[in-house]
Amino acid sequence: MLLEQVEMPRGNGIENIARGQMQSAGFRIQSGSRQEINGLDAFIGLYTGTLQGLGNVMMRAAHIVHNGNVYLVAGFSAVNVFSPLDDAILRSIRTFRAMTAAEAESVHPNRVDIYVVRGGDSWQSIAERSGGVIKPSTLAIMNGAEPASQPVVGRRIKIVVGG
Repeated sequence: MLLEQVEMPRGNGIENIARGQMQSAGFRIQSGSRQEINGLDAFIGLYTGTLQGLGNVMMRAAHIVHNGNVYLVAGFSAVNVFSPLDDAILRSIRTFRAMTAAEAESVHPNRVDIYVVRGGDSWQSIAERSGGVIKPSTLAIMNGAEPASQPVVGRRIKIVVGG
């Protein structure tokens, strides 16, 4: 799933904004309609296009207006496997809602930090020491290493620390 704020939306109305943004990203609309998602004005569309590394894809995307901002919530896959995923993508899109002030206050996002590898460290031990926020294999991959390898002593690596 993809979630992003649409920067400087162009167009008059959510449908025109959605169509314009997706067209400028190289996607063609197959179908779409204006709807409400948890009380928020939205346009939900089905698009086809091409993504680098994936080739031809289908995308279910919603452009949603909240507090004067437009958000894009979308799911996509290769064309030949999209149909069985579409219902799950649409259900996920429909979970978008405004957060309460208390919910927003309680959000403590993870952050990326730098760690210097010490003797005896493994991807497993570093991941655990960092709070177990990500799997050891993910930690290795995000540092350009094979998951089965060992981190190099003295090397500065990226770690993920819980918020």
